[in-house]
Amino acid sequence: MGRKEKVTVDRKIAAVKDYLIGKKSCMQICFELEITKGSFREWVRKYQLNGELGLQCYKKNTYYPESLKLQAVSDYERGAGSLNNLCNKYNISSHGILQRWIKKYNDHNRVKSHNSKGDSTMIIGRKTNYEEKIEIVSFCIKNNDNYQLASEKFNVSYQQVYAWTSKYKEGGVEALVDRRGKEARWEDKYIAIREYSEENKISISQLCDIACVARCSYYKWLNRIESMSDKENAAIIKIMIQIYSEVQGIYGYRRMNLNINRILKKRYNHKRIYRLMRSINMKSVIRRKKKNYVPSTPQITTENILDREFYADKPNQKWLTDVTEFKLTDGTKAYLSAILDLHDNSIVSYVLGHSNNNHLVFQTLDKAIEANPNASPLFHSDRGFQVRQEVA
Repeated sequence: MGRKEKVTVDRKIAAVKDYLIGKKSCMQICFELEITKGSFREWVRKYQLNGELGLQCYKKNTYYPESLKLQAVSDYERGAGSLNNLCNKYNISSHGILQRWIKKYNDHNRVKSHNSKGDSTMIIGRKTNYEEKIEIVSFCIKNNDNYQLASEKFNVSYQQVYAWTSKYKEGGVEALVDRRGKEARWEDKYIAIREYSEENKISISQLCDIACVARCSYYKWLNRIESMSDKENAAIIKIMIQIYSEVQGIYGYRRMNLNINRILKKRYNHKRIYRLMRSINMKSVIRRKKKNYVPSTPQITTENILDREFYADKPNQKWLTDVTEFKLTDGTKAYLSAILDLHDNSIVSYVLGHSNNNHLVFQTLDKAIEANPNASPLFHSDRGFQVRQEVA
């Protein structure tokens, strides 16, 4: 089934020519043809690269060999060019296609040339350690860089073998060390070295070795000339510390940003304030929610006789009670007070009311006693305020 084009080839060519000679703007053409600016820029790129043939609609997908895909992705990963530059270099029809190859590569999926039916094979990679990488790379090099053979033998993806071999050829075995993870900023290390040296009288050389930084780099940072931005940041941090102390630490970066802009009469971006607060480990203090009830001393408090023995040998031996709150759709609340028999978990009595008070609880108890006049159970509750009050 052939592709359906929203805009004909002739209209594409005419639109691109009108744009290149300055007859119409990009916005005007996109409005007339009801397309996005990204799509139109793609037409212009194809026209400048291959002329009118670049805008032709082909019935079949363009074939790209696997070697071309890997080379294009490798160039992008090395920073050898942008998406558009690499598409022009390797004659790739769309930068979206190159983006998909890069995504597959970074997701540890094999980038393989398509067959005649258009489907593709992707081999999922697996986690490996440093020793396994060396073994796989050595096997691959001994077999004349046969990435496919190494991939099948060690059950890893094709691009993993390709990437490890390339890194080994460029930087040796040290290049195979996994250095992923968030490291401390260099400036944080320099500040820590300076403060620790002043406090503990330890040599700078020894501290630099521990922090894995060059001593010359530390002294370069120490003797650096502060830029205007650094001086401005220092002034902002000084004011932030003062505000933070005055409000007892309740301001986050949003309110801090408002106060900084009001004091300095400037419009600093909230992201800058957020970054500066993080650099000095300044965080807003979240206060505990205020209690909305008045504590009182209970008149009657009994001991826990039940002691979590939630079973009974016969009816009316042990009763449990509790009050459940229900929020209604009109904003009001209803309270259900019930008494449960532990023998068969049956409800002995219940009362539904709109006030959570001792009258509700004792009304429930009265109904239970009326239904079972000869019962003398152990009555257990959570010792809430309703059952701790004396009834007048």
